[in-house]
Amino acid sequence: MPTAARRPITIFSVLALLVLMVGGAGVLIFSNLRLDGWMRAGVKVPLGQPYTVDLAAGDHVVFYESPLDTLPPDGRHVHLFVLDANGERVRAHHRSVGQDDPENYGPRTLFPTTRVYGRPLWDVRIPADGTYTVRVENDFEEQDAAADRVVFDKPAPQSFRAFSESNRRLTLTLVLAIGAVVVVLYIMHGVTLSRRAQVKAGAPALVPAEDR
Repeated sequence: MPTAARRPITIFSVLALLVLMVGGAGVLIFSNLRLDGWMRAGVKVPLGQPYTVDLAAGDHVVFYESPLDTLPPDGRHVHLFVLDANGERVRAHHRSVGQDDPENYGPRTLFPTTRVYGRPLWDVRIPADGTYTVRVENDFEEQDAAADRVVFDKPAPQSFRAFSESNRRLTLTLVLAIGAVVVVLYIMHGVTLSRRAQVKAGAPALVPAEDR
């Protein structure tokens, strides 16, 4: 019974397989951990009590996070108070975000390190660098106020949709780079096999001693 011919192996074919497997798994893990890290980041303020936060001057997006996947639909159900050092209130502008809005986030990665759902609910313009007092009151009955929080200073861009897009582009770039390396290694594999064939074809035939 004829046996199947073994595929020729070179160091380049082995390296190509390793790069494809290890590199592909590494990119997948890196992409998911990076996305999960963004969701876990930020200055977290518990509900129901005053909390001091150091904020830089400029525009801030404030997120609402909860272990429950039923989040307040907008900032009118949750009251955010931001007071400067003189007790003057900094106005927070409500956002209306639907349940299926791409700005919403949750434990959708392969390796979630925390189970939290969130969405942006306010835009706040901080007039000057300094320490601000933040207090949050929640009258949205479907929420567990003891477990919920608001979050300042998410990494730029302060948008889950924008960060997801940049993460997707970075992942695609890394995948293409791995693919390019694999292609180069397989080209070297082919060149090596071609040289082997040339050497084998040019080798002198062995003549039995009795025929010499």
